[in-house]
Amino acid sequence: MAWLYLIVAGLFEIGWPVGLKLSQTPSRLLLFRRFVCEMPQ
Repeated sequence: MAWLYLIVAGLFEIGWPVGLKLSQTPSRLLLFRRFVCEMPQ
């Protein structure tokens, strides 16, 4: 189970900067929503 958490954390670690970069353009509203949903609560 620890490996699963590690893999999921790695995916979020990659998704965070990619989401930030893609959300810079206002025309990509869906990508911005995805980025906000991936933010840690």
